[in-house]
Amino acid sequence: MELKILISLLTGTIAAASGIVIPLFSKTFHPKAEKYYFENPDSNFSNFLKLIFIFEENKSIPFKDRLSSSITTLKNATEEIDNVIEEIAKISEEKHQTISKLEHQLVFLEEKENHLEDKINTMEKVPVESMKYFEEVLNKGDKRSAKRDYLIFISGIIVTTIIGALLNKFL
Repeated sequence: MELKILISLLTGTIAAASGIVIPLFSKTFHPKAEKYYFENPDSNFSNFLKLIFIFEENKSIPFKDRLSSSITTLKNATEEIDNVIEEIAKISEEKHQTISKLEHQLVFLEEKENHLEDKINTMEKVPVESMKYFEEVLNKGDKRSAKRDYLIFISGIIVTTIIGALLNKFL
């Protein structure tokens, strides 16, 4: 038990002493260490001091220059924000145009759907026998038109060959 009390008193004393010593040490030696650090920034001792103390790099820069740098940074940030807002506006406009196109397509497709539904309803009313007859008539017409197409194609080849031969002979 006595050891626990002794350890508690010892740690409390160390904590209190460090609470007093560290600010006193910092207040006493910090200005000298900072001066040495800025005069000799590349030395090993300066690197050691940098580990112990916190030095303000901007402290040696005049207030006017720091203010000018801050204003320049603010101006650049404002320009970037303006560019971002402009880009967002462009994207918004493109999305609006895309939505308008989709709405027009939707209206067109709805009209087409209604038209096809009307055709389906009309065809449902027609008897199946008449549909078969109509299909036979269409197939005959397709066969006739195929024969006619072949005849026109072959006659076109013959006429083109004759014209080509005549042109070669006389020119």
